[in-house]
Amino acid sequence: ALLGVIYQNIIIIFDDFLTHVYRVAKLKNINFLYHG
Repeated sequence: ALLGVIYQNIIIIFDDFLTHVYRVAKLKNINFLYHG
């Protein structure tokens, strides 16, 4: 059961990380389109 909890937490953290990376990449792409 403990491994399942750890696994879920890793997935949640990883999901948040991917969402953050996606937002940053999107912002950089928008900036690139405006300034490039």
